[in-house]
Formats: sequence, C-alpha cells, structure tokens
Amino acid sequence: CTYALDSQALTIRDRAATLINRGILRSRLDDTDGALSDYNAGLALNGSLGEGYVDRGAVYISMRKYDEAISDINKGIELGAREPHIAYYDRAIVDEAMGNIRGAYEDYKKAVELEPNFTLATEQLARFKVIRKSGDGS
Repeated sequence: CTYALDSQALTIRDRAATLINRGILRSRLDDTDGALSDYNAGLALNGSLGEGYVDRGAVYISMRKYDEAISDINKGIELGAREPHIAYYDRAIVDEAMGNIRGAYEDYKKAVELEPNFTLATEQLARFKVIRKSGDGS
C-alpha cells in the first residue's frame, strides 16, 4: 500500500481506498495511531467509503472510545458498507460496552441475519437469554 501511495498515479478514489486498506493492515499490527491516520486521510479524500468508517470505528473500540466508535459505525452502515454484518457485530460490541444489552442482542441478531455463517456473531448471540414478559400482569 505504501509503495502504491508513494509511487503510483492514483485517482482520488483509489488513493482513498488504498489509505483505508493500509489502515486495516496497521490496525491488525496494533498500530492504532497509524491506522487512525490512514483512515482519517482516506475518509478526508472520499467520505463516501462506508467501510472506512466501520474500520475506523473498530479502532475506536480497541481504544475504548465508544462514542466515536458508534458514530463511525452508524455512518458506515448508513453509507452502505460492503460487509454490513461486520458493522452490526462491531456496533453490538459497543452497545454491550455501553450497557445497551437489548441493542447488543439486536445487532448480533442482525449480523447473523445478514451472514448466517458468521460464527463470531452466532457465538455472542448464544450468550443471551431472551425473557418474554407475559401480557397478563404475572
């Protein structure tokens, strides 16, 4: 990614996507500062890349910056991120961390609806016990 950014004539969209991709790689190497820098630069060039917001949200989760994380993840969902099941999974993590258990359950459930073979979400969903309130007051 760095080679392409430094030596290739890239369109603005390709440059933005390459920065987002490098941010993903830096995030996987636990370089949160480098990842955030790349996500910020990529999104500054092209703010319509939903996956960039979801990925930046994931870095904010690792930093325990939940307000920023949920804002970015919601923006990514709104922009039509290419892998929405991951966005809902990440949002569920934030929901749970912020004490919104019902929201976490609903988001894990949505992640599984979108991608039935998404094991991480299925495993998290299995931790929940749904209790239905009876309508007769008992």
